[in-house]
Amino acid sequence: MVVAIIGGIASSCGGGSKGTDGQDAADIPTSSSVADVGLSDTAAAVRDWYSQNGDSQITAISADLTTISGSAGDVDFSGMLSNCISLQSDVADAQAAAPIPDDATQGHWATALDDFSNAAADCITGTSAYDSDLIARSGQELDAGGTELTLAAARVGELADN
Repeated sequence: MVVAIIGGIASSCGGGSKGTDGQDAADIPTSSSVADVGLSDTAAAVRDWYSQNGDSQITAISADLTTISGSAGDVDFSGMLSNCISLQSDVADAQAAAPIPDDATQGHWATALDDFSNAAADCITGTSAYDSDLIARSGQELDAGGTELTLAAARVGELADN
Protein backbone atom coordinates (compact mmCIF):
# COMPACT_ATOMS: atom_id res chain seq x y z
CA MET A 1 0.00 0.00 0.00
CA VAL A 2 2.81 2.43 0.84
CA VAL A 3 4.39 1.69 -2.54
CA ALA A 4 1.14 2.61 -4.27
CA ILE A 5 0.92 5.83 -2.27
CA ILE A 6 4.47 6.91 -3.11
CA GLY A 7 4.22 5.75 -6.72
CA GLY A 8 0.91 7.50 -7.25
CA ILE A 9 2.16 10.68 -5.68
CA ALA A 10 5.44 10.67 -7.57
CA SER A 11 3.79 10.04 -10.93
CA SER A 12 1.12 12.66 -10.36
CA CYS A 13 3.44 15.44 -9.27
CA GLY A 14 3.39 17.03 -12.71
CA GLY A 15 1.35 20.16 -13.30
CA GLY A 16 -0.61 20.85 -16.43
CA SER A 17 -3.12 23.24 -14.87
CA LYS A 18 -3.89 26.34 -16.89
CA GLY A 19 -4.98 29.73 -15.65
CA THR A 20 -8.02 31.45 -17.11
CA ASP A 21 -5.78 33.14 -19.69
CA GLY A 22 -4.26 29.84 -20.84
CA GLN A 23 -0.99 30.48 -19.01
CA ASP A 24 0.42 27.55 -17.03
CA ALA A 25 -0.82 27.87 -13.48
CA ALA A 26 2.71 27.23 -12.23
CA ASP A 27 3.84 30.39 -14.06
CA ILE A 28 1.22 32.64 -12.45
CA PRO A 29 2.84 34.60 -9.60
CA THR A 30 1.28 34.31 -6.17
CA SER A 31 1.98 36.04 -2.89
CA SER A 32 3.98 33.03 -1.74
CA SER A 33 6.00 32.60 -4.95
CA VAL A 34 9.33 33.01 -3.21
CA ALA A 35 8.60 30.21 -0.73
CA ASP A 36 7.01 28.05 -3.43
CA VAL A 37 10.14 28.14 -5.58
CA GLY A 38 12.12 26.30 -2.93
CA LEU A 39 9.33 23.77 -2.42
CA SER A 40 8.90 23.30 -6.16
CA ASP A 41 12.62 22.67 -6.55
CA THR A 42 12.52 20.19 -3.68
CA ALA A 43 9.46 18.45 -5.12
CA ALA A 44 11.19 18.13 -8.49
CA ALA A 45 14.31 16.74 -6.84
CA VAL A 46 12.26 14.18 -4.90
CA ARG A 47 10.49 13.13 -8.11
CA ASP A 48 13.90 12.68 -9.75
CA TRP A 49 15.14 10.61 -6.81
CA TYR A 50 12.05 8.44 -7.05
CA SER A 51 12.34 7.84 -10.79
CA GLN A 52 16.10 7.26 -10.71
CA ASN A 53 16.31 4.82 -7.80
CA GLY A 54 13.62 5.27 -5.18
CA ASP A 55 10.96 3.32 -7.05
CA SER A 56 13.12 0.20 -7.38
CA GLN A 57 14.26 0.43 -3.74
CA ILE A 58 10.74 0.76 -2.41
CA THR A 59 9.48 -2.02 -4.68
CA ALA A 60 12.20 -4.45 -3.55
CA ILE A 61 11.71 -3.71 0.15
CA SER A 62 7.92 -3.92 -0.15
CA ALA A 63 8.20 -7.30 -1.89
CA ASP A 64 10.45 -8.50 0.95
CA LEU A 65 7.93 -7.33 3.56
CA THR A 66 5.13 -9.14 1.74
CA THR A 67 7.05 -12.41 1.54
CA ILE A 68 8.16 -12.16 5.18
CA SER A 69 4.57 -11.65 6.22
CA GLY A 70 3.47 -14.66 4.18
CA SER A 71 6.19 -16.87 5.64
CA ALA A 72 5.39 -15.71 9.17
CA GLY A 73 1.71 -16.44 8.63
CA ASP A 74 2.60 -19.95 7.47
CA VAL A 75 5.07 -20.36 10.40
CA ASP A 76 7.70 -21.15 7.76
CA PHE A 77 11.01 -20.49 9.51
CA SER A 78 13.07 -21.45 6.48
CA GLY A 79 11.06 -19.08 4.27
CA MET A 80 11.30 -16.31 6.84
CA LEU A 81 15.05 -16.76 7.04
CA SER A 82 15.44 -16.54 3.28
CA ASN A 83 13.11 -13.55 3.03
CA CYS A 84 14.84 -11.71 5.88
CA ILE A 85 18.21 -12.24 4.18
CA SER A 86 16.71 -10.69 1.06
CA LEU A 87 15.35 -7.75 3.10
CA GLN A 88 18.76 -7.25 4.71
CA SER A 89 20.39 -7.07 1.27
CA ASP A 90 17.77 -4.73 -0.21
CA VAL A 91 17.95 -2.41 2.80
CA ALA A 92 21.75 -2.28 2.57
CA ASP A 93 21.43 -1.35 -1.11
CA ALA A 94 18.94 1.41 -0.27
CA GLN A 95 21.15 2.73 2.53
CA ALA A 96 24.11 2.91 0.13
CA ALA A 97 22.11 4.74 -2.55
CA ALA A 98 21.58 8.47 -2.92
CA PRO A 99 19.49 10.03 -0.13
CA ILE A 100 16.09 11.61 -0.72
CA PRO A 101 16.78 15.31 -1.42
CA ASP A 102 14.44 16.56 1.30
CA ASP A 103 15.58 16.47 4.93
CA ALA A 104 12.18 15.61 6.44
CA THR A 105 11.48 12.84 3.95
CA GLN A 106 15.02 11.48 4.19
CA GLY A 107 14.76 11.42 7.97
CA HIS A 108 11.72 9.16 7.84
CA TRP A 109 13.22 7.04 5.04
CA ALA A 110 16.51 6.58 6.92
CA THR A 111 14.67 5.64 10.11
CA ALA A 112 12.52 3.15 8.18
CA LEU A 113 15.64 1.60 6.67
CA ASP A 114 17.29 1.38 10.10
CA ASP A 115 14.18 -0.27 11.52
CA PHE A 116 14.04 -2.71 8.59
CA SER A 117 17.76 -3.46 8.97
CA ASN A 118 17.33 -4.23 12.67
CA ALA A 119 14.25 -6.32 11.89
CA ALA A 120 16.12 -8.32 9.27
CA ALA A 121 19.03 -9.00 11.64
CA ASP A 122 16.71 -10.07 14.46
CA CYS A 123 14.65 -12.17 12.06
CA ILE A 124 17.74 -13.95 10.71
CA THR A 125 19.07 -14.69 14.18
CA GLY A 126 15.63 -15.49 15.58
CA THR A 127 14.60 -17.89 12.83
CA SER A 128 18.00 -19.58 12.81
CA ALA A 129 17.86 -20.17 16.58
CA TYR A 130 14.05 -20.59 16.78
CA ASP A 131 14.07 -17.69 19.24
CA SER A 132 10.48 -16.45 19.55
CA ASP A 133 11.53 -13.30 21.44
CA LEU A 134 13.81 -12.16 18.60
CA ILE A 135 11.17 -13.02 16.02
CA ALA A 136 8.61 -10.97 17.96
CA ARG A 137 11.07 -8.06 18.23
CA SER A 138 11.65 -8.31 14.49
CA GLY A 139 7.91 -7.95 13.95
CA GLN A 140 7.84 -4.82 16.12
CA GLU A 141 10.75 -3.35 14.17
CA LEU A 142 8.99 -4.12 10.88
CA ASP A 143 5.90 -2.29 12.18
CA ALA A 144 8.00 0.71 13.25
CA GLY A 145 9.68 0.78 9.83
CA GLY A 146 6.29 0.67 8.15
CA THR A 147 5.16 3.66 10.20
CA GLU A 148 8.24 5.65 9.16
CA LEU A 149 7.72 4.67 5.54
CA THR A 150 4.14 5.94 5.75
CA LEU A 151 5.40 9.24 7.19
CA ALA A 152 7.88 9.54 4.30
CA ALA A 153 5.02 8.94 1.86
CA ALA A 154 2.96 11.65 3.53
CA ARG A 155 5.84 14.12 3.14
CA VAL A 156 6.12 13.20 -0.54
CA GLY A 157 2.40 13.97 -0.78
CA GLU A 158 2.99 17.40 0.72
CA LEU A 159 5.72 18.07 -1.82
CA ALA A 160 3.54 16.83 -4.66
CA ASP A 161 1.04 19.58 -3.90
CA ASN A 162 3.73 22.22 -4.63
